[in-house]
Amino acid sequence: MKKFRRFFAAAAAVCLAAQMMPVTAGALEPVNPAGDVNRDGIFNLSDMVMFNQWMHGKGSIADTDTADMNGDSQLDVFDFIAMRKQLLGGIVSANAKYEKSGTVDLCGGIKRNHSDRKKIDSTFRNAQLSFSLDLFKHTVKEDENVLISPYSVSMALAMTANGADGETKSEMEKTLGGLPIDDLNGYLAKWAYSQPNEEKIKIHTANSVWVRDDEALIKPAPTFIQSVVDNFGAEVFKAPFNEETVKDVNNWINDHTDGMIPSVIKKFEPYDMMALINAVSFEAKWADQYEDYQIKPHDFTAYDGTVKKTDMLYSTEDYYIEDGNAAGVLKLYDQGRYGFAAILPEEGTSTYDYVKGLTTERMQKLFSGYKSCDVETVIPKFKYESSSSLKDALVDMGMSTAFVDGTADFTKMVTPDSLKLHIGSVIHKTFIELDENGTKAAAATVVMMAGNEIMPPKEQKEVILDRPFVYAIVDMENALPLFIGTVNSIEEE
Repeated sequence: MKKFRRFFAAAAAVCLAAQMMPVTAGALEPVNPAGDVNRDGIFNLSDMVMFNQWMHGKGSIADTDTADMNGDSQLDVFDFIAMRKQLLGGIVSANAKYEKSGTVDLCGGIKRNHSDRKKIDSTFRNAQLSFSLDLFKHTVKEDENVLISPYSVSMALAMTANGADGETKSEMEKTLGGLPIDDLNGYLAKWAYSQPNEEKIKIHTANSVWVRDDEALIKPAPTFIQSVVDNFGAEVFKAPFNEETVKDVNNWINDHTDGMIPSVIKKFEPYDMMALINAVSFEAKWADQYEDYQIKPHDFTAYDGTVKKTDMLYSTEDYYIEDGNAAGVLKLYDQGRYGFAAILPEEGTSTYDYVKGLTTERMQKLFSGYKSCDVETVIPKFKYESSSSLKDALVDMGMSTAFVDGTADFTKMVTPDSLKLHIGSVIHKTFIELDENGTKAAAATVVMMAGNEIMPPKEQKEVILDRPFVYAIVDMENALPLFIGTVNSIEEE
């Protein structure tokens, strides 16, 4: 039975479900369409999930008549196959973008069924602030410019956690701030949905799931795909995980970061089975724009004491921030919902030491306890990109089990006959540019799921015995022939 539950149909069903409309006949009594086993008037993924669970002895189906998809008066895996085929209709037209690379877009821009969005409250704020600071402390460095996006990392890891169970799930929930994953789904969905998309300020969030096109190794669970589509609006792709897929993934990231992050993935290893990706771009104009006369050269002293003259932005701002060990300024972007907080540690304290000593309470006070006054401000124009592997940081933060081959529990992510998965790597790349016009920033987070017991592909050779050859019957333990001979001709029977 297991061999028939193919990934292609299961994932496609998730995204195509939104296209399936109720079918009715007659004016008096609606007729449930074939496959509508839950009797809600629509044949979609939820029916396939219900039927699949019923086949595995979990739950029941509401309508056995509509479940008999192939009309043989028996309910079995062949009806499940018929459901898949019907839900596959129309998928080819969505794949024109990737038709040459072998990547199949299983969603084609279909809108998701929106999840229950949870109103942002102090519970979520405290959890997200705790995660943000913890991640920052584990990635900050003394001698490098570092930029992380806790927003992007939260999105990518939360998607991944929807496929986790047991201790793996518990550790991921704790690391992400301590919220149950169902609650975190709702909060993140609300947070992403509420972001602005206007001329002077816009935040674009995108998520995707890429699965290796090898059904013998991996088939995502339909319920997992349904979850990431509904909660994160994720696009779903299956791909050969070759050089062309590398290009497709990087192009997807480039498109969804407004060209600020052109590439993240360099290659896929044979054991890479799935990539869960978040991409976010931020672009905002200042509420109070700088004039040319406010741009002047000024010395900037680096961490190692070297001095470099650079362009600085001079202004008088309205909001001052401090916490006893640092002073700073809050400069607002257009409309005032977002601001740029610049924090200067006291003389003699490095940024590294300052961050290491921060607490969530102090950080919260910095961002919310600003004072209204005139603040003479000088901010350098700057631009850089940052790249990090977050595996060590996340392990130190308490998410160790998810990375352990053979121990990690991602059984909710794939079907039982798939390889057991663990997180192989978490790659995080960011970009920022601040100048007199405003700020551009982007981030991409890639969670790479690896399969257990994956052997490198064997080299293929060819031996065609269509001419005379030597042969032997060998004692393999002693490497000795029991028989040895030649075949120079084939005798007719």
